[in-house]
Amino acid sequence: MDTVWWLLEESTPYGVLFFNNVIFSLLRNIELFVVKERFVRTRVMLQEFTATLELCADVAELGIVYERHGMIAYTIFLLLWCLWWGKHFGDAEACPNGPVEDLLFGYGAGDYKPRILGQILGAVAAGTYIQQIWGLHLIEQHKIMTTEECQSSLMTTIGWGFLMEASLSCVSRFFVLRSLYWTEKTSLWINSVVTVILCLVGLNSTGGYFNGILASALMFGCGPHGYFEHFVVYWLGNLLGGFFARYLNYKLDCFIDRICTPETILNSDEKPKQK
Repeated sequence: MDTVWWLLEESTPYGVLFFNNVIFSLLRNIELFVVKERFVRTRVMLQEFTATLELCADVAELGIVYERHGMIAYTIFLLLWCLWWGKHFGDAEACPNGPVEDLLFGYGAGDYKPRILGQILGAVAAGTYIQQIWGLHLIEQHKIMTTEECQSSLMTTIGWGFLMEASLSCVSRFFVLRSLYWTEKTSLWINSVVTVILCLVGLNSTGGYFNGILASALMFGCGPHGYFEHFVVYWLGNLLGGFFARYLNYKLDCFIDRICTPETILNSDEKPKQK
């Protein structure tokens, strides 16, 4: 009997992850059924809401996997869930880079308002959802996370943290932009592997988020760092890194096409992905 209880306890984080898969898959199906195709912006907002909520909830639980079972288990399940997100998020980004670039520079479909709103609502809802799951105190780590004061993942100086998040964001965003030229399967695998590698690189310095909305959903207000440090590292670093990635992508397109005009920067978003 002790062995059975031990197995149940050790498998709890993975059970929560699979539970999330089921719940959010059902939620997506309900959204598609209830919201008709003509309500495009509402659909976009709900897709971003669900994707952001699921991403935040899963990343929080993957942190429990790391605490309980170490780096190898964390790496394996992070890769599996990156593949899952890539397959099921659809057009949702669950990351502010795309909508912010659309807002500031016009590099998108112009639907940044519902995307940003959906991401903000998803991040806010994620805090409540995660606390409800952890509040059940299924395992010791869940109890600790709900009873002790939260701590930021930033374990280095603000300057180094900014550079780290900017660099990770730049690499991640660059691969996302280049993946528009690849087949869907190739894009899925390369982006998933790159994401895992970048997360591991930043794990012991900033936490390896390279996603402002994700970092804020899980750590906003957590000590010992204040709001200013959080904004500089996880938002300014993330967005500026993304901007530089788009510039590099633009320069690469110029080199490949031998054409360098202001419109070239949009080419990668306009070209259809191979099947």
